[in-house]
Amino acid sequence: MFNKNDPQISKEHKEFLEKCIAVVEKHLNDEVFNVQILQKEMGMSHSTLYRRIKSVSGLSINAFVRLIRLQKAAEILINTNCNATEASLMAGFNGAKYFRQQFQKVFGMLPSEYIKKYRTTFDSPHAIKKEAAESGGPTNDASIL
Repeated sequence: MFNKNDPQISKEHKEFLEKCIAVVEKHLNDEVFNVQILQKEMGMSHSTLYRRIKSVSGLSINAFVRLIRLQKAAEILINTNCNATEASLMAGFNGAKYFRQQFQKVFGMLPSEYIKKYRTTFDSPHAIKKEAAESGGPTNDASIL
């Protein structure tokens, strides 16, 4: 995976990633969001967008968007009291089963296991457990945000 804060990523690529992430996050709840909308908002052709995303992340456009959605779902799971189904819907996934499968592929555990491992009780003033932040848990290797 990749991390946009990797020092090996150029300033230009970092800005490109930040813009792509912002567009996807803006459309998380938009059921009609697709590659064409992303390409239009990025101001480039499909082939140019594909090449740039692939060169920076190693992912296809769809895989890149899915990773952003999964990262957002992971944040929701640990920073709110939402269950996996609610988090999946908030992150733009339409099917809970598909979400669980993809989540497990990226994070190495089911969303319910992720909650048990990383969610802080809401009595605490901090949303993310110190141990999770230190272990790289919630952001794991899938971090792009």
